[in-house]
Amino acid sequence: MSDKVKAYIGITSTAMFWGASFVSIKICMAVFGPLYLAFYRYILTSLIIFFVLKLMNMVEKIDNKDILRMAVSGIAGVTIYFACENNAVLRISSNEASILIGMIPIFSLVFNRFIYKSKITLRNALSILVSIFGIYLIIGGASFSLNIGGYTFMIMAAVSWSIFQFTVKPLFEKYNHMTITMYQSFFGVLGFVPFLRLDYMHLDKLDMNVFLHFMFLTLICSALCTYLYLYSQEILGINITSVFLNLIPVFTFVFSFVILKEKLSFIQIIGALIVIVAVSCVKEEIVYSAGKSDESCEIKSVEGCLIE
Repeated sequence: MSDKVKAYIGITSTAMFWGASFVSIKICMAVFGPLYLAFYRYILTSLIIFFVLKLMNMVEKIDNKDILRMAVSGIAGVTIYFACENNAVLRISSNEASILIGMIPIFSLVFNRFIYKSKITLRNALSILVSIFGIYLIIGGASFSLNIGGYTFMIMAAVSWSIFQFTVKPLFEKYNHMTITMYQSFFGVLGFVPFLRLDYMHLDKLDMNVFLHFMFLTLICSALCTYLYLYSQEILGINITSVFLNLIPVFTFVFSFVILKEKLSFIQIIGALIVIVAVSCVKEEIVYSAGKSDESCEIKSVEGCLIE
């Protein structure tokens, strides 16, 4: 089996697992509150990555001058992102949450315009407008008055991840991806500590089903998928992997329908398709993940080191 075939299998598997993660999050929150779920998930994730790096003799020490940036990126990409995402999934369907998080490239494009003064091309401007229309259909197809809190949390999650992308960019030039993910997980966990008293945890409801979904989020979605994503990106390049990640809402729809019996209305399905197509059309952005461009293509696109 060639490396390219393995990469295609890897990125497809990543999209599938990250799509399923929205269902697992919803199930786990019967026991863990939004903050506790992310807190315990990333304690284990940071420990797992540390032991893997230790076993491979790849543990890197970060420079003192990079500690603050590493901490800020961890709080933005782990603490704020997952606090918002989990709170959103608690209030709206898994389908709606996965579709709304697909707005990340749009927010990144806007941030890139204001921070780096990059021009927004006509194609990208149209993508923004079309995606906003798609979001309107998704929200309008549900009970907007009941779900406005969930939608707000999900949009805040997308914004926080966009901030994370800009904060983490310089670190990719000095450290490997797993080292960055380990330290960000650690700082992200610390960011939850002051707020845990505001959250709930019902250990009396913990059963094997919830435990297995929690371990799936930790071992597969956080640890394994980070590796698969980075491996696939190295082989296929940024553009191809970003297109494959637009499959996440599709997989979420399948898993949520089978496991949670969730459904989208016809108008919401149309809105979802519009958002996926619009986001897929976003081009000419700064590369945030590996710190280098896809050499086989002159156009660069937005994508971060995802830790979903």
